[in-house]
Amino acid sequence: MQIEFFKKIERATSTERLDAYRRDGVDELTTLGRYLYNTAVCESLYSPLQMVEVALRNSMHLALAAKLGTEEWYDNPLITLTKFGQQELGNAKDRLVRENKSVVPGRIIAELQFGFWTSLLAFHYETNAKIWPGLVKRAFPNAPRKANVRKFLYLRFTKIRKLRNRVFHHERIIHWKDLADRHGEIIQAIGWINDGMEEMSLRLDRFVEVYSAGVEPWKAKIQNHWPRGEQPKAAEKT
Repeated sequence: MQIEFFKKIERATSTERLDAYRRDGVDELTTLGRYLYNTAVCESLYSPLQMVEVALRNSMHLALAAKLGTEEWYDNPLITLTKFGQQELGNAKDRLVRENKSVVPGRIIAELQFGFWTSLLAFHYETNAKIWPGLVKRAFPNAPRKANVRKFLYLRFTKIRKLRNRVFHHERIIHWKDLADRHGEIIQAIGWINDGMEEMSLRLDRFVEVYSAGVEPWKAKIQNHWPRGEQPKAAEKT
């Protein structure tokens, strides 16, 4: 690979970011190959992560609206949102106001971030708001017995959220030993909420293909497009 090409990419991405891919002292080709491989793996996870987020928020919204008899359940004092929840709700409403959009339930629900929805599975909402465990069957109708408890669901979706944050912030994930298992857990969690969404996520899924191929195809692409430049000739002896 041309060193000058690598230096251009390093300037564009930052030395610090590429350092995450060469901590074990590998060469420039392997470093950039890992970077591209990580990008491809993150891209392949975008679809299931998007689907699990959309499915979770809409299922929980419908379940809470049915339980409390209003689509504006988030303003019901019986919910007793945590400080984090109140801040997230306030931020969502503020963003809509700044964008001159109607502050109505449908828009608010779409504006609330994944962290808000996973936080609703925390212990606080079982002891204070008391929405669990009664809401499990409504929000997760297909969950098996072992997953049919708030704590189990909280741990699963918190784990998904942490992966989601790394993917959406373009951080390295290919070194995670359990990445294939985490992908499977995302698909499974979608199925707990809605089996139709699970089927669609499987149809669109590219993770197994991309992840199993490894880094070598990306190194080959780099070599094909940016081969090693001519080596300087040795000085002639006089």
